[in-house]
Amino acid sequence: MNILGRKEIMALIEKEAEHCISIYLPVHRFGDPQDTIRFKNLLGRAQRQLEEKGLRSVEAVKLLEPEHALLEDLQYWKKLGSEGMAVFICAGLRERYLLPARFSESVTVSRRFKVKPLVPLITGDGRFFILALNKNDTRLFIGSRNSITEIGLPEGAPASIQEALKYDESEKQLQYHTGAPAAGGRRQAMFHGQGAGGDDERENITRFFQQLERHLSPVFYEHKIPVVPVGVEYLPPLYREIDSSGTLIPGSLNVNPGALDPDELHRRTWEMVAPLFAEKERKAREKFHALHGTGLAVTDLAEIVTAARDGRVETLFTLEGVQIWGVFDYDRNMIIPVADDFPGAVDLLDLSVALTLSGNGGVYVKKLGDMPVAGDIAAVLRYS
Repeated sequence: MNILGRKEIMALIEKEAEHCISIYLPVHRFGDPQDTIRFKNLLGRAQRQLEEKGLRSVEAVKLLEPEHALLEDLQYWKKLGSEGMAVFICAGLRERYLLPARFSESVTVSRRFKVKPLVPLITGDGRFFILALNKNDTRLFIGSRNSITEIGLPEGAPASIQEALKYDESEKQLQYHTGAPAAGGRRQAMFHGQGAGGDDERENITRFFQQLERHLSPVFYEHKIPVVPVGVEYLPPLYREIDSSGTLIPGSLNVNPGALDPDELHRRTWEMVAPLFAEKERKAREKFHALHGTGLAVTDLAEIVTAARDGRVETLFTLEGVQIWGVFDYDRNMIIPVADDFPGAVDLLDLSVALTLSGNGGVYVKKLGDMPVAGDIAAVLRYS
């Protein structure tokens, strides 16, 4: 599992180096020759930018060598299972993520990684898990407004009853026949309704779900995003009785997940979680307008960067696909506009995003016409 969440984005934000390479590109779920062509071209652009910023050609080639090797791995490109790829490279760090977002092509070489395209995955266009419950083939997806990506179960988690029943029988006897609480104080499952079969089958399902839950709940709890349980009508309630993460949404999608193609599974689960994300953003917008004229609703970029540095930004709105290059003079709290190839230049909008996230603020990256006010950036401050 290679899940990108707030923790992973924070690790990218905190990294600062001479040459931080950020590559974003759209890809095809089931592979397409255009994906490797596009990636090769982006690597070429990255090398040129590295050389323009003073890195010797031989050093630039060496830094990008693993990515060029990836181009030769045809099996990797045939089964991407996602619609977006993000690659981050610098001395001492190399990360690659397949994500449920169709990015615009971009390459940036700067002193910081470009993180703004990732923000919709942890905010209003939100991420959510889909737990596709099946007695013989349980699967885990991560989704956003745009698509879903199968990420696989955590290592060691059983995907079926058959796998679960291979575990130590003595532990099962302790948990299921003495009435002792499950590991970690989890509740014993209670059975309601019809469809789970006889007592033996119900017990086997519960054994399966308890073992599955031990692997899944730490992941769900760490990321703290909604989890949509999907399965024939008697399976989600059984799993819910065992779950200790507290992240399952109140309802469930009662259908055999194997009967839905990925697009239909995405459509039906997004309909269930979209109101949760929309409500949070609606309240943030209302607060911005309510604070107009108080000094706590601001649109000046230099003021916002300063406030974000100090941890004073509660909510940030910024425009998608726009870059404003410059150097920020922290001593004088002012912006010095420069070209993107100027030594030390950063995208100031992206810097605002990074600093806001570092201060536990919320960020919304919006399309043109969807900002709370005209302009590239706006923020609600915690205090002036």
